[in-house]
Amino acid sequence: MIRIKKVSGFIFCLILTFNLVFALGVNDKIKFLSDTLKKNSYALNLEKPEFSKNTISSNLNSVSLPLIVQKNNLKKFKGIKKGDLVIGYTSPDEKVTLTGEQVIAGNIIVMNSGELTFNNASVVLYGDIFVFDNGKFSVENSTLNIVSKFTYSNGMTVYGSASVNFNSSTINSNGFNWNVGIAENGSWNITDTQFENGVTTALFGNAIATVENSNPLEWVLDENSSLTLRDCPGPFMLWPVFGDGSVVDLTFPDGNHVNNFEISNSVSGIENVSCSLVIENCDNINWGMMVKKGANVTIKDSQMMTTGIMADAEDYWDITGLNNEQYFIDYTLPINQMTIRYVNTRVNVFNVYQYGADEIKLENSVIGELGVLSGTKCSVWKAMIDGTGGYFFTNSNITTTFLLSALFSHAVANEQSIDLFINSTILGGDIVARDDAVILLANTLHDHTLKAFDNAFIVDADLDIPVSESINSVIPIEGTAFIYYGEQSPVRFSTYSLSYSKADDGQNWTKITNEVSNPVENGILGFWNTTGLTPGNYTIKLTLNMNFGDPIEITKNIFLGVEGTTQKTLFIPHIDNSEYWESYLVFDNLSETYKKAKIYLFENGNFLKKIEVNVNPYEQKQVNLEGDSGFVKVGESTSVREFFVSKTEGGIAAFNLKGVSSGKINFLMPLYSADTLTWEGIAFQNVKNLNTNCNLTGYEPLSSTTYQTNVSLIPFGKSVGLVENYFNNVDYSNLSRIEVKSDSLINGIIISGKGNKSLLFTQGVSETEAGKVLIPHIANEWNTWQNFLILDNLTNAAVEINLTLFSNGNKVLDRKVYQIFPNSQIIIKLNDFKNLSPECGYVEVPNNIAVRQAFKSADGGVAEFLLSSDASYNLVLNMPKTESENLNWSGIALMNSSDSDASVTLNAYNNGELVDSVQITIPKNQRAVGVLQDFFSNLESDFIDRVEAISDQPLTGLTISGYNQEILLFSNLEFERQNK
Repeated sequence: MIRIKKVSGFIFCLILTFNLVFALGVNDKIKFLSDTLKKNSYALNLEKPEFSKNTISSNLNSVSLPLIVQKNNLKKFKGIKKGDLVIGYTSPDEKVTLTGEQVIAGNIIVMNSGELTFNNASVVLYGDIFVFDNGKFSVENSTLNIVSKFTYSNGMTVYGSASVNFNSSTINSNGFNWNVGIAENGSWNITDTQFENGVTTALFGNAIATVENSNPLEWVLDENSSLTLRDCPGPFMLWPVFGDGSVVDLTFPDGNHVNNFEISNSVSGIENVSCSLVIENCDNINWGMMVKKGANVTIKDSQMMTTGIMADAEDYWDITGLNNEQYFIDYTLPINQMTIRYVNTRVNVFNVYQYGADEIKLENSVIGELGVLSGTKCSVWKAMIDGTGGYFFTNSNITTTFLLSALFSHAVANEQSIDLFINSTILGGDIVARDDAVILLANTLHDHTLKAFDNAFIVDADLDIPVSESINSVIPIEGTAFIYYGEQSPVRFSTYSLSYSKADDGQNWTKITNEVSNPVENGILGFWNTTGLTPGNYTIKLTLNMNFGDPIEITKNIFLGVEGTTQKTLFIPHIDNSEYWESYLVFDNLSETYKKAKIYLFENGNFLKKIEVNVNPYEQKQVNLEGDSGFVKVGESTSVREFFVSKTEGGIAAFNLKGVSSGKINFLMPLYSADTLTWEGIAFQNVKNLNTNCNLTGYEPLSSTTYQTNVSLIPFGKSVGLVENYFNNVDYSNLSRIEVKSDSLINGIIISGKGNKSLLFTQGVSETEAGKVLIPHIANEWNTWQNFLILDNLTNAAVEINLTLFSNGNKVLDRKVYQIFPNSQIIIKLNDFKNLSPECGYVEVPNNIAVRQAFKSADGGVAEFLLSSDASYNLVLNMPKTESENLNWSGIALMNSSDSDASVTLNAYNNGELVDSVQITIPKNQRAVGVLQDFFSNLESDFIDRVEAISDQPLTGLTISGYNQEILLFSNLEFERQNK
């Protein structure tokens, strides 16, 4: 006996002996696969593993075809390796008996006239068993634990005139099926032995097997082999093989108990069948058969587990309409190459094997197993392999293509086979590539970890995108770009990229991402900003590059509808959760149905995480943030605000998130309050998956002086800083506007404050429309409040605007004209009109004149927001309830800008419930303003979720809140454009 620790090159001359034996024997009919898990040397000091068990009966639900499997899964003896236990090599007649604990790191090899016996032993075997020449191998009163890694990863091969004997023993293969092949004149005798997992055995040549009171599950009988079963409890799955020229007319007996049954040429109704099967007093027999080209088989009055179709000859086989779970009164399968007739017979499973046919096409069928072993190609179209007959496996150098098909079992690629799964599904089983095989999964759903061994590799390229989305949004492109490779494979992942084109133009592709060097497995591949695109059909392409060879490309189509047909995208340009700041979002569901939202967060341009949010009807929900920026995907009737809270001074800022992204953003600085603010800054994000260069221009209010700087942003990167950090030696109090131009798409906010107690955070502006911009509220307590209108001309031309003010519904200022120079700003101090006692008004402006309203209190509080021309019959005012501990008053201001009095119903909601409702009248061109308890007598507090204003005239308005007048939180509104 030798245990190999180091193998010299001359030992591999044994392979020549092996090949000579097969050249003289069954030759190419027996295709022994290499054990792909054993190509590397094994460590000899191995601990005994824990072994899993499953019942044999459960394996009957997914039996596999032994003949074809075994001819391609028998382990090819490739020489002696480190860790092997070899008997009969140094001494041809060597006889060894081992007892007690034994750990075999490699294979067991018994050769020449050697004999190996395990007697009262507990054996852990990591490799395979090879018994050949006149070798003998016995397992007596022992336990054999085989460390299988997956189905058929380990096996036993017996050939020549070798013999194997298992007696009064237990065999465990770690929860996976074990495979055995007996060839030539080999034999296997099994007595009183328990197999705790499935075992699949193929007999061919003149092999003989005898089984008594044991349960080795599955057997195939081919050529001149014979099997005898006596007094066995089962279960068994039996496959006699009917080859070319066979004529069979038989009935299989009830398999629950078989007293005496035989298949051989001596039985009436059977001709030209070489194998023989004898069963005496056995239970739980499941009947199957393998049928080759040229066979003529009739099965009557039988219950069959399975039938295997072996495409072993001719150029082309077209197999259509073959379906599991069929009962046939009298039916002949529509396969030209053979005759299979069923009379009053049920067949549970059909299996198909390509073994010699040049090409097969399987379509519109549901079968139990598909084995592709030799030929040129195999195609599976709109078919299903449901795993009831085994699994899917390929060998040789054949190419198999699955298209729009489903596989509910293991998938194993061996040798040089190439398996392509395109727009298909693999569920419920391992996906394994061995030897030099290649598996490509293209847009194919699977639920198991992929396993590659040796030189094999698996490419998983998947695009998981919605069928439809909308323009002017950001679409997360989920999927996989990953390569799994064996320990000896030179293939490695290099990069991937995403691009798009119009669906009818497959030539002109536009980048979505740069080349990405990190593989992705079931995650986010990139983000597609569809701003500026037109509605229509588009194609997304994933390009995966390896370290050599051509790239792999897969595509998927998507329809882009008009904006708002699906979830809208709202951007989060700045997040700060540090020791000084807290950032969070508040979702307001404005409808009576549940709403879902998704938050996508980034850190330094890297995707950080996705948060899924469920908001109950009329609920207000707070969600804490991570990272430094992001965006939200949310449906209609849901508004989203971002809050910033100073942890050190208690300052609060809030604003509604916007979905606008552009190549140009204007940051409108709070110049009117530069004397009281102590700092001003900006934050802006790149909202595309491409690098961008940004040019920043700072404008003084009434001069042509500008300041320039440049900033580069990585994909979904952010820039944030004080004004002086962008423009050296420039006092922020001198700038009225900062314009940021990008060759990508950006979004951003202005951040400023008096210390961190009085904060002023507002959204940047891309462009504005011409119209009548409404001024809903003027605080006319003139000694307490200062009121400002700030108008920024974002154009290169001088413009005129008109200001109109109302007091008690009367026009007290009628279209007063102001001129604004190009790229300049004017500040209108509404307190200058205090003698007119204005309450509200409007400004008439051309395009790209941004109008802001600002308030300053005598106690230092500052509030600012962008005005618009929006008005609605159904107005929703979301309140800052989440900051009720830091504020002490909260109210609303509503303006009726129409020429008729407005009858208004005010509904107060809290915790998703209607808590109060009142009727008020707002006269034409007037406003109603007050804290909430001024409007609602039944409220215990001003801090509720929201107020809904339903009116017969269009209204505009704002929410007004604060802590005394030191901290102000004023906000314009989200408009629900519904007539009620």
